[in-house]
Amino acid sequence: MRSAPYKSEAFDLFHRQDSILIAERKEHRTDGIVTGVIVALLAFPLLTGGLILGMWFLILGVTGEGGFRLDPALSPASPLVARLIEAASPFVFGLLFSGVSAGVLFVFLKAMPNMFPYECRLKSTGTSWALQRRLWFMASTWSTLQADWRLWCCPVYMRGDWGYCFFVKSGRRVMRLASSGAYAPTKNKAHDDAAKDMATLIECFGVLGEFRKWEKA
Repeated sequence: MRSAPYKSEAFDLFHRQDSILIAERKEHRTDGIVTGVIVALLAFPLLTGGLILGMWFLILGVTGEGGFRLDPALSPASPLVARLIEAASPFVFGLLFSGVSAGVLFVFLKAMPNMFPYECRLKSTGTSWALQRRLWFMASTWSTLQADWRLWCCPVYMRGDWGYCFFVKSGRRVMRLASSGAYAPTKNKAHDDAAKDMATLIECFGVLGEFRKWEKA
């Protein structure tokens, strides 16, 4: 197992007590924070507003206040059908707005660690490894990875530049480990740097590594 510190375009790797710390490079943290803040400021108010609007529709449906009224010209011939449509409309809109907003908000919150730079700590459990991710002052609980967990490496492209990103694949879970951002003029250059990092990570953890979506440019 590698014990010396290691620095690359994607991360700084070093040992701390009984764990291995993988932290994104400081040079990339400002871009990550700015991107994450912009996305959060745009998405969070819209999704929260949609959730509140859906709950308001549901309250209207339960209380019967401010109900919907169909245009007489568009109303069906049966008054009973018209009343059913008017009574059900608040619940339909409420479930639509609140359900979609809650689902997208859940996915958004789960994706937040991928927008902000953070640190990953891994420590050996004897038969496998345990992973903890820390975002600023918040830290997740230690999660034991499956014995056959592996590393994935995928390319990153932005505005004509290339980079690479590492992921931890454990069962059905895929968790980001570190990203270099986009810095290289060619995809092959980013691939060569990623191959050096992959060799170092495999040496540290003794797991398999896989390059995905890396068709040569």
